Amino acid sequence: MVFLGLDIGTSGCKGVFIGLSGNVLAYAYKPYPTFRHQTGWIEQDPRDWWQAAIDVVAHCFHQSGLHKDDIKACGVTGHFSTVVLVDSEGVPTGNAILYSDFRATKEAQELGDKFGFETFTNRTGLQRHYFANLPVTKLRWLIKHDPERVRMARWILEPNDYINLYLTRKAGADHVQMGWSGLVGRGETTVNSMLADFAGCDASLWPERIHPVEVLGTVTEKASKEIDLKPGIPVVAGTGDGICGILGAGVVKPGVVVDCAGSTGIVGVAVEHDTFIDEEIFTVRAEGLIKNVDLAYSSMANAGNCLEWFVSAWSGRSDQDIDFVSLERECVLETEGPGEVIFLPYLDGAYSPAVDPEARGAFLGLSAHHRRSHLYRAILEGVAYGMAEVIYKLEDRPEAIRAAGGGAASDFWLQIKADILGLPVERIACVHTGCIGAAILGAVGGGFYDSVIEASDNLVKITGRVEPDPYKHRKYLDVAKAFNNAFSCLRDIKI
Repeated sequence: MVFLGLDIGTSGCKGVFIGLSGNVLAYAYKPYPTFRHQTGWIEQDPRDWWQAAIDVVAHCFHQSGLHKDDIKACGVTGHFSTVVLVDSEGVPTGNAILYSDFRATKEAQELGDKFGFETFTNRTGLQRHYFANLPVTKLRWLIKHDPERVRMARWILEPNDYINLYLTRKAGADHVQMGWSGLVGRGETTVNSMLADFAGCDASLWPERIHPVEVLGTVTEKASKEIDLKPGIPVVAGTGDGICGILGAGVVKPGVVVDCAGSTGIVGVAVEHDTFIDEEIFTVRAEGLIKNVDLAYSSMANAGNCLEWFVSAWSGRSDQDIDFVSLERECVLETEGPGEVIFLPYLDGAYSPAVDPEARGAFLGLSAHHRRSHLYRAILEGVAYGMAEVIYKLEDRPEAIRAAGGGAASDFWLQIKADILGLPVERIACVHTGCIGAAILGAVGGGFYDSVIEASDNLVKITGRVEPDPYKHRKYLDVAKAFNNAFSCLRDIKI
């Protein structure tokens, strides 16, 4: 028995085939473009997601030698708080506006003015500094600036909902992601009509809310001809990439933290139900997947995308053309150690450790002798400093860090993280935890496991451990103070 997990990520679609005992039989990745037409605007074409999913599934079949009959269930995850508008045929009425898009700052102020900032936060659980990223404010922006796109829409979806629609021809939305739309109050099961009116949209544009492990539908004959999956395979609702990333790292009990270094950075924990979490950082929380335990995570807007920017801007080549192993070897040979150059990794604003859409990146401490290896190492360290701040706000006494995402493939980066945190970093068999988490939900929804914990225990494997260097950890503690001071000072400089 094999399960398919798909992840509609920020930079591309990933997919895995994973067996009942946790053996990963195939993995594939297909990138797609992101469009930044103006400062603060971040968009993608949903049609690119579907084509990428088709290509990923085809590659997984080719790689594994499996047959259509071997795939027993499917789960899809993806980035969320992204606005996807489609017509009655499922055709996008325009580009998707991504979660990291900050164009709706004026509408965020209007939201607070109308409902009261504190009142809205109490009603929805959403913090003021995230208002500009919510679908409710992005939709209000569209009503003002591109109303035809909304008028043509039948459904307002998230990226995984869009893929599910193409797989099953059924529209649905899980309760976790809907809770982060800004359109659903705490304890409410449907879109709030007053909030929908503020957005300028009819409440009927949002699909029915269902549980992430609930089967939304099955693969249709039409979809089967495009994506090469057998008709009738159950497809669960799924949920956002951060929550699936936590599940896919096996973080289902308190004490272990997952550090998922993809294009963005996600730090995830499992905490006892209703445990207080620092309200000053951006936090997504999911209740009801595990009994008496909530899954929570915070996100950095910039992680692996800083490396993508570096290799593109400084070499004129894409990250696929760069030998990262050689870059890391240069770091070992040419750099003396921690903190020679400090990098603030806020190229697209900041979510955590403090939310500031106008924050920007910077290199500090440059001199004439510094080479690209010093800058590359500074980026790795800068992302790790930021992640460390988030980790300790979510879990004050972590026992270990579990590495996931594309960044987990770098032993050099894992050692830097272990040294900065002073904690062991565990390797897992498959670092693409969003895909594994989606497959876990599919396997549970398909009836192959009784619970998310059972599925996680069977499908997630720990393969190794990187121990911290005490001497380097002490040096990094001093540099971390300089990093945090620099971030605080430069936030006042608006460029």
